[in-house]
Amino acid sequence: LFNHKEETALVKKLVQFCTGNGQLVELPPRMAAEDFAYYVLEVPGAFFMIGAHGEGENTCYANHHPKFDFEENAMEVGGKVFLRLSAYYVME
Repeated sequence: LFNHKEETALVKKLVQFCTGNGQLVELPPRMAAEDFAYYVLEVPGAFFMIGAHGEGENTCYANHHPKFDFEENAMEVGGKVFLRLSAYYVME
């Protein structure tokens, strides 16, 4: 999975706008199996994640784990970013 540079720059800009400076964390490249890789072969895009694990050491379980839970406030951040992305492309 390879993100497009222009799309990645736009997502980074919008995340910083929606969350304030200091909230964006860039992760090093890593191997993953993700269907999104097929989409970006056809259409420019950027895969990004929104951190949503709670405070404490026993709060970070994988999404298919029976104890999986997440910080629901993260949905607000994700919603803002996706709304801004949608507005950008509608106005473009």
